[in-house]
Amino acid sequence: MKKTLLSILVVLVAAFISGTIFLVSNDELMTYEVRRQIAAPKEIVWKHISQVGEFHHIATGLHEVKILSGDGLGMVRRCTDKEGKSWNETCILWDPGKSFIFEVDTKAKDYPLPMDRITGTFTIESVDPINSTIVVRFDFKMKWQYKAISWLFGRKMKEQSDKNSKEMLDNWENTIINDPALKLSKGV
Repeated sequence: MKKTLLSILVVLVAAFISGTIFLVSNDELMTYEVRRQIAAPKEIVWKHISQVGEFHHIATGLHEVKILSGDGLGMVRRCTDKEGKSWNETCILWDPGKSFIFEVDTKAKDYPLPMDRITGTFTIESVDPINSTIVVRFDFKMKWQYKAISWLFGRKMKEQSDKNSKEMLDNWENTIINDPALKLSKGV
């Protein structure tokens, strides 16, 4: 019995070392989503989240964002992080007052994350006439072929994403609640 268990263990270890245990392709997209309800009407929230050329003031990991071409659907912006790495993002959906999606050029020489594909969806949901929810969702596929590596990196990335998303939503909320138009709409 011990020899049989030892033989099975040796085969499993050899398979793991050779990579044959994790030869399952990682074709599925992973999703990361955060939400924040804000005491402001949808129109005022949209005014702020749709300022996509100013995103570096909200996303603290970015040093600069430049609109290279277009406006709305088809717009291309260049993002540069604090380390000077740059990549382009193309707007693939622009639904004024509701939602927009940027697709990241992950093939860019300087793109800092090990991803084959990533899109960022930014949506405003109306809760009632004076409250809205910002929904930020990232759909991504890791570059690694093996699910185990992608899963481990994805879990580590989630920790950093939680921190970055909280900062981003805090920054948006602070900007929105200090908007003079919001104060006027509330009669302040």
